[in-house]
Amino acid sequence: MTLKPGNGSDSASLEYSFKYNPPMDHDVAERNLKEAKLILDDAGI
Repeated sequence: MTLKPGNGSDSASLEYSFKYNPPMDHDVAERNLKEAKLILDDAGI
């Protein structure tokens, strides 16, 4: 797999996400992770 600039997997994209994406609220993150776990558990993954 080749990493192409700007496709979301290069260091510039990572730096952009650190700079412009605010941190997620802890309670929201916990709820999202629990929901994802339920979905994966129900799917048998």
